Amino acid sequence: DNDDYVDIDSMPISYQLAIASQKSRELETISNLPFLSAPLSSWVHLHAPPPGPHAALISLRLAGTDRCLAIDSQGVFHSFRWAWNPDVSEPHTTNKSKKDKNSKNYNNDFLPAELDADNDLDQADAFQKSSSYDSGCFVAQRELPNFRSIPRLPYIKEGDRPRTQQSLNECQIVCAISRTLFAGHTLLLCLSDGDGNGALSMQFVDPARGIVKCECILPAVHSAAISVIAMDPIAPCTGGGAGGELTIVGSEDGTATIWRFISSQYLPLRPRQRLGGHQGRKICSVALSGLLNACVSVSERRCCLFNLGSGLMLRSFQPPVKSCEEENGTYTVVRTVFADTPAVALTTQGFIVLVC
Repeated sequence: DNDDYVDIDSMPISYQLAIASQKSRELETISNLPFLSAPLSSWVHLHAPPPGPHAALISLRLAGTDRCLAIDSQGVFHSFRWAWNPDVSEPHTTNKSKKDKNSKNYNNDFLPAELDADNDLDQADAFQKSSSYDSGCFVAQRELPNFRSIPRLPYIKEGDRPRTQQSLNECQIVCAISRTLFAGHTLLLCLSDGDGNGALSMQFVDPARGIVKCECILPAVHSAAISVIAMDPIAPCTGGGAGGELTIVGSEDGTATIWRFISSQYLPLRPRQRLGGHQGRKICSVALSGLLNACVSVSERRCCLFNLGSGLMLRSFQPPVKSCEEENGTYTVVRTVFADTPAVALTTQGFIVLVC
């Protein structure tokens, strides 16, 4: 019924061979490119230079195509540069004739679907000879730029500062790094606790040089210390278009604030929305989604879902309650609470994943 449909089998043999040859050249070009024929996953260690002991990395963000910025448990910024080290090698193949095309030694696992080893053994064997496969790995190194002072967060609680190697992984610092690059796609925004009394720290860090370009501390954003921060890129449904980051900041005073960062030259001095609903209990985890135009704040006894634009509470619920029957016939009520952890997820389908 479709006039544009062309049956390849009805075409002359010369045209069929030309099409097959073109497909073979395209597949050969793709297979010879590094990284495209590499394994689906790989890993690399981000080593810190001596001397030690070294603090654990608590926050990590990719910046551009070959760099990443990290923060350790002592609040120090680290800049890493990574790259793919190709190792292109030809697979082991053996010339076969049409008589032994059914031999078990013939390797046709890497043949594309367009080539059939049973029908055209010569063409399949030629493709295996010309194709190569990348078995390389990731390599990374820490950048050591020149700086007068150590690039780090402006405030760390004295009680949370690690003292020994065993306590390096036990320290929890409240911070978050943006996914969006500011100032001409050169700087990353880092938010953290400013003074332990409700101040919010804003720092623009150069991931290429690993230094802090500028910083600002807003005092008295909350009446208690900031407990958790989450960031997400601005989506068109939340009034975006120029790029930027949406941020939700949770505090120990039981409130959360919504912030919007669009430019590195004009920083907001006050939050766009202030959210409640937790009756003064510490907020232990937050999450937001620009695509859903919603955010979540979680305390020990309640989880609240808000609208990002208006700040209205859409829904709130408590942890599950279960009754258990004892052997003597009595019932025991088992109450659960939400865990005091920043681990929470708000999926694109609208599901909230919590830890109790």
